[in-house]
Amino acid sequence: MYSVVMALNCLALRPLYPAIISAVACLQMIVFGLYALTDDRVALTIDNVEQVLGSGIKTGVRPVVLHGKILIGLFMSLATARARRMNREAVRA
Repeated sequence: MYSVVMALNCLALRPLYPAIISAVACLQMIVFGLYALTDDRVALTIDNVEQVLGSGIKTGVRPVVLHGKILIGLFMSLATARARRMNREAVRA
């Protein structure tokens, strides 16, 4: 979901927009993770069945998703900055 919102915000050619959305997505995941660590009702597990049927959170997947959001945000911001720079150069020429 955040990747779609980042892609749409790249259309404005403002590199800061996808960076902000990526930061918000990462902050949301970190806050949710901290909440899960402090809540006794949530069980951290490596079992797929407990994750799907119970209240377990599979710990191995979360860092991968977090790093993915960071990398997508970085890529989108760099691509938008490059497109904006190319647009300015085309207008000057």
